[in-house]
Amino acid sequence: ANESNGLTMGGVGRGTTVEYVEVFKNQDDGFEWFGGTVNTRYLVSAFAGDELFDTDQGYRGNNQYLFGIHDVDGDNGFEMDGGDKDLGGEDATPLSTPTFWNVTVVGAGANRAVRVKENAAPTFRRSLFTGYDRGFDIQDASVDGDSESRLADGTIQIQNNILGLFVADNYGSGQSYTLAYLQAAANGNRLTGTDAAITSISRTRNGGLDARSTGAAMTDLGPAPTGAFFENSTCIGAVCGADWTRGWTALSQLGYSASGV
Repeated sequence: ANESNGLTMGGVGRGTTVEYVEVFKNQDDGFEWFGGTVNTRYLVSAFAGDELFDTDQGYRGNNQYLFGIHDVDGDNGFEMDGGDKDLGGEDATPLSTPTFWNVTVVGAGANRAVRVKENAAPTFRRSLFTGYDRGFDIQDASVDGDSESRLADGTIQIQNNILGLFVADNYGSGQSYTLAYLQAAANGNRLTGTDAAITSISRTRNGGLDARSTGAAMTDLGPAPTGAFFENSTCIGAVCGADWTRGWTALSQLGYSASGV
């Protein structure tokens, strides 16, 4: 299939620095990783026509401080594939095992915050998802290349996150295992009926978008990250304290975000 992503990373390794990059109003995905191990920080995906972020074909990098917002035309916040049926099969290795800390994605009332497919096994920690019909959708074991078994064996880790505007009824019996995982106290996720953990949401040029975490997102952060790449942030979500999206992004330059810090 043709890919017209805002930024496509194909087999990019950890010797490459990808930081402070924005994709604005791209018609397909905002950012997409095809394999590779590149680490990223400070990414903004605004008003993508398809997914805000998409991982495929064995991507295994680390990522921190990603902000994404959909308008009415968007699809899922994240779409995540492990193997590829056209490249050795859905069980082909390496499978995708990306790690994400401090993500904020804002939906526009439909689709899923994160769709996990075909043996993908992401980790999400200290992240904030709001505005979608469903938080996480994890492909079940009845489908070739399922991810349900990767959730069951602990390879998928979704812990210490906030899912705002959460509607448990949207899960149904087909995703009962996902709902049970998200609600398990041991995983430390908070499922709420509001998006109050984000300061202000707006999709127009009225200065009303403020991506900073607030309220509940400032407490109960869970364990600190390990490894040299990740910082020990002070909140759940992408923007803790001073707003790093201000000044250089189209969201800021075009007046979607409020002035100041």
